[in-house]
Amino acid sequence: MSFNFKYLDTEQGDKFSDLTNVQFSKIIEKLKWYSNENRQHWETKKTGQSTVLAVYGDFPHHSDFYHPKHVPAGVRWARFRMEGDQRLVGFVINKEDSDKIQLNTNVFYVVFLDNNHRFYKTNR
Repeated sequence: MSFNFKYLDTEQGDKFSDLTNVQFSKIIEKLKWYSNENRQHWETKKTGQSTVLAVYGDFPHHSDFYHPKHVPAGVRWARFRMEGDQRLVGFVINKEDSDKIQLNTNVFYVVFLDNNHRFYKTNR
């Protein structure tokens, strides 16, 4: 699994510059660890009640964010668990979509840093 920050939206969500040095270091360490396995591994690896990587598909209706114009249509929205409520939100491409979207299927394209679980809001 690789990570691409080309689509990072700095107008929504949190900024990396808002993180403490410890929080930033933990994210980098997690990305390094997540890079050791492929997408399929993280979609099936359980952490608590859900998986490390959850692929939602469509942009969620109950979100504090909106679909940025610079992100292609037809992507599969997803999130990586980081620490606590912190998530990296972005998208992946399935093999059948890779020809028309021209992006790699084993890459997580980061769009939002979500420190407070605001992308995919749930009733907790």
